[in-house]
This record gives sequence, C-alpha cells and structure tokens, in this order.
Amino acid sequence: GQQVVITAKAAHGLFHGVQTLLQMVGVSKANVWVVPEAVVVDWPRFRWRGLMLDVSRHFFSVEEVLRLLDQQAVHKMSHLHLHLSDHQGWRVEVKKYPKLTEVGAWRVSSPVMGNQHQGDNTPYGGFYTQDDIRRIVAHAAARFIEIVPEIEMPGHCGAMIAAYPEWGNTDIPGWSAPAVAHAWDTPAKEYSLSPRPEIFKALDEIFAELIPLFPSEFFHVGGDELNPIQWVNSPVAQRIKNANGLASEHEMHGWFMKQVEGLLA
Repeated sequence: GQQVVITAKAAHGLFHGVQTLLQMVGVSKANVWVVPEAVVVDWPRFRWRGLMLDVSRHFFSVEEVLRLLDQQAVHKMSHLHLHLSDHQGWRVEVKKYPKLTEVGAWRVSSPVMGNQHQGDNTPYGGFYTQDDIRRIVAHAAARFIEIVPEIEMPGHCGAMIAAYPEWGNTDIPGWSAPAVAHAWDTPAKEYSLSPRPEIFKALDEIFAELIPLFPSEFFHVGGDELNPIQWVNSPVAQRIKNANGLASEHEMHGWFMKQVEGLLA
C-alpha cells in the first residue's frame, strides 16, 4: 500500500511512532524512500528511560545538550537528569547569589586523561544562564523529554562553599574555605554545608529561582556520600544535633534532608 497510519493514546505516543517510522525508512536503488510493509505494536516497557549528564565535572554547552536531547528522542527516552553541582563546579545562574557562577563555575585545572592525579593547568568552567535553561527545557518538552535538575547537598558542595564560605562549618578551629575542586579525588569531599538555620534560608532562596525553570515531577537534591567529619568537629553543628535529639551525625544527615524536603513541599 501507499499509506502509513500511526495511532496512539497520547501525543507522546504519536511522536514515538514517528521515530519508529523514521527508523524503518530506507532508500531504493532509484533513490526513492521506501518503508517495508509491516504492523508495529509498541509501548514503553519502562516509564523512566533516561540518561544522567554530569555537567558539573564536565561542562557541556547548550548546543551539545540540545544535540543529546535530539538523540534521546530518536531512542524514545523520557528523562534527562542534569547533575548541576558538585565539588568541581556549579553550573546554573542564581541571580540572588551571583558568586555561585562567578566563583563556583570555574576551576584552575582538570585531570588529564588517564591520570586523575595530574592536572592539565588549564582553567575550565562554564554555566547555564536561566534563559539557557529555559531553552533546554523547551527543546526537551517538544520531544516529550523531562529535564530533572540535581543540586547536591549537604555533601558534594565544595563549589558552593568556595563561592559562599559562610555556608560552611566556619566555627571549626583552623577552618578555611575550599577552592573549586580541580581533581576527582579531592580534599573538598570533607566539606559539608552547615546545618545552621541561615543555610536553609539560602537554599530556599535558591530553590525559589530554580524550581520555576524546571517544570519536572522531581527536583533531585543529592543527599549522598556525606562525610560527617566537619559536623563532628563543629561546635555549632553539635549543638544543633543535641537540640534536635539526634543521636549521631548519621541521624543529623537525615534531619538535614528532611528540612530540605520541607522547602520543596
């Protein structure tokens, strides 16, 4: 026959049906497009079909992210998880806190390929403006892909604390602010956000700018791999732990994430 019919229960199904059709198209010897006669009945086996892109350690330009989204669409993927912050860089504009990108988006060096302990002595960085994020999110939505942002806390925050040292556990004797990390295995991994009330106020103000940019079901806030050593050594953190009836830094870690959960609710 000379007809192609695509039916679906929703718009994203029609879009994915078109991707299947494009994958089936061939070219004849007469340089004419041809499609084999077939009936394809298809549906996603998994609701979440995604990639995680770590733009903190390895920054990708807007155009590179858009090309990745195009390739995800071809493969009928549903989500792109953007890892926007870590010790090695903060990657999204926050107007209330400009030093997050003025300072936190740049490092002095990166490891050379094949040897994480040797730096290349080349300044490196970059970030997305809020308009960049809007463009990425719109490009994704047109392809039925959801962008899930991730801002790490209370560990993996070296770049945040490099930008705003007052967010760290500054009451520890001899404490000094970290630089934005220029290696993967870094002393910055010992740094954590302080559990003081003013830190949650700053996080709330950051969320107030970022959440409207990402109309996704989820906002990822990390919560993994906290080194509690600075909370152990901080008199302020210990007072907060005791005042809240927390038996350990492990429990305070859970308490910290509950406060963050409350900001997102």
